[in-house]
Amino acid sequence: MRVLMTLLLAGGVALGSGQAVAASCESTELFGHMETLADNLRDITRAVRGNQLAEAAARMNVVHAAIEDALPLTPFSRRELSGEALEQAQADYRAALTETRELFEQLDDALQAEDRRQALAVLSNISDARRSGHREFKDSSCG
Repeated sequence: MRVLMTLLLAGGVALGSGQAVAASCESTELFGHMETLADNLRDITRAVRGNQLAEAAARMNVVHAAIEDALPLTPFSRRELSGEALEQAQADYRAALTETRELFEQLDDALQAEDRRQALAVLSNISDARRSGHREFKDSSCG
């Protein structure tokens, strides 16, 4: 599964020529969205483990907004890409982020159904996706 949890902490703005390249991933709009997502995921996980599903569900709007805001962005990279390489990188990122969105929708469904066991299973899948996404998309300069 190539889910982007570069989400969770990548940074983004420019990979391509002609675009302004950020000095570091921390100075990008995408990094801010990923920080928001990471902070809320941590709190959601804690709430689900504590069987406080309503508290976890209350954070899902922020999570969904961060994902939607991140979709049109491009992950930060120290190397400049253009042409087909840029298009492929953007397509891979968007596909991974779309898969991530689907996982969070599954989590939202489990929370709404008050199904703690399913929520924990989806959180495990999100964790796996995060690791995979970081390997694929997260620039090593990101914190």
